[in-house]
Amino acid sequence: MSTAIWPPVADVAGARLAAADRELAWLLESLQETLGSLKEGIEECLTLLTPSEASTTLAVSTHLSEAVKGHITRSGISLMKGTISLNLPTLPNSPSSHTIRSSYAIPSLTGISSLLSDSSLLTNTILETHPASAPFLRDQLRLLTEMLGMISATLAGSGNPDPRFAERLPLTPSTLPPLFIRTPTLEQNLSPTVLPPILFDPPLPPQVCLTLSLGDQTGAPTFVLTTRTIAAADAPTLSIRERLGLSQVPKHDEMTADVLYGERQVRVREKVKVNVMDPGMVSLAAKVEAMARVVGSAQLSLDAVMDAASSAKANMING
Repeated sequence: MSTAIWPPVADVAGARLAAADRELAWLLESLQETLGSLKEGIEECLTLLTPSEASTTLAVSTHLSEAVKGHITRSGISLMKGTISLNLPTLPNSPSSHTIRSSYAIPSLTGISSLLSDSSLLTNTILETHPASAPFLRDQLRLLTEMLGMISATLAGSGNPDPRFAERLPLTPSTLPPLFIRTPTLEQNLSPTVLPPILFDPPLPPQVCLTLSLGDQTGAPTFVLTTRTIAAADAPTLSIRERLGLSQVPKHDEMTADVLYGERQVRVREKVKVNVMDPGMVSLAAKVEAMARVVGSAQLSLDAVMDAASSAKANMING
């Protein structure tokens, strides 16, 4: 048994190539609508990081203790106000309370906002280049995928959000304590997240290092406020109160780390981490993840259709 095509096609290879070209043209046209939706999604994400009167006040409190407690208020990419109370065994004159006296741009959110702005410009470029060639669109979608991936990684607390990130840090050596742990990963993640002591009123004691970073320890993006108390490397391992058994410092993962603070080596005596849930960051992560899936699907479709068109063209040449 055989099957015949009616009406007969004289040039089968040519017909296949024409069909592949029509499918590719249809896909390129339909992706314009997808890119328009992506542009709207990116603008919604930028809105979440735009300063507004409706600021977000977040509770800060250690679990089952009062070692660190208080609140911070975020508006857009900045901390606007807040109060942190410290009650740590290794901190003299404890408990103490410190108020944020000026706005502070959070470096990780600054980087994310920059990447979102770049993504918005990229989608505009693609939409304005119409009709766009398939190779051009494929390259731009790959770039957009990389940008969204960097944003997701930053929200998860890994890596710098932008290669130009260091140039955008709103800090200077005079306001940023040079606290570095001599482990490459820790050094990269810690140094940009130190909150300047002079940000607070009264300023933080010299033996206190406060950092604010992003992470996903709870399965969702959160701010991680980490308080460290430091002491000279050659100082006694235990204080008088600890030797008398009047206080006990919980063990932590940096007890044996080699730390350089300024020009002297110090030890991290105490470390307390607080996960601060921010609904805005949860919403931002969900939107970015959804956009990444859309871009990934568009990439797969375009790659498949382009491969089919390339195969049809090769068959026609060889046939």
